[in-house]
Amino acid sequence: MKTKNSLFNIALAMMLATSIAACSESDADKAEDKMQELKAQMEDKAEQAGEKLEQAADKTAEAVEDAADKTADAVEDAADKTAEKAKELCEAAKEKADAKDTEC
Repeated sequence: MKTKNSLFNIALAMMLATSIAACSESDADKAEDKMQELKAQMEDKAEQAGEKLEQAADKTAEAVEDAADKTADAVEDAADKTAEKAKELCEAAKEKADAKDTEC
């Protein structure tokens, strides 16, 4: 948004400078043509800036989704390891207590 505002302010300043410089009617016509040209350029730049912002937002969304997937995978792995360790500890306790009927 700041980029669009900056580009717009530059365009306005250039249009104002062009208008002030136009002293005769032919210069005024040239200035008007130049202002139209500058306006078209600024619209193109604003559109390009919008597209770049959209691309950046898409990349950010993808990065967040990837991070969430990795976190979910890590939590699942940790849960599996915890369950496995709990079963090992249960088996060890069962052996110490000589309990054969207890299920882990």
